[in-house]
Amino acid sequence: EIRADDNLFLNTISPETLGVTSAELLSCGTVDQIYFALRVAMAELITNGEKLPIIMDEAFAFYDDVRSMEAFRLLDKLSSDRQILLFTCKSREIEMAKEQKPDARYLILEA
Repeated sequence: EIRADDNLFLNTISPETLGVTSAELLSCGTVDQIYFALRVAMAELITNGEKLPIIMDEAFAFYDDVRSMEAFRLLDKLSSDRQILLFTCKSREIEMAKEQKPDARYLILEA
């Protein structure tokens, strides 16, 4: 469970102990995962049912392989009714995306 305090600082609440932990004490990957979940949830809330695209830039930079693959599975589900634009410079993420969604369009920009 995630909660924001009056200053919009994020805290997690453990379902087992109900203990509160500031997001500042969590790993970068965990914090990025929280913000990814919040972005997806906010996209659902603020669009009033309209399926707007989700645009992300280096959203999984601090994810480990397990978290990354789970994120790509979620994006695959979300892509059934909305466009997903993901910008990355990491070949690992490109390969994971292709593994999850081989028929998606991939564009590589040369420097």
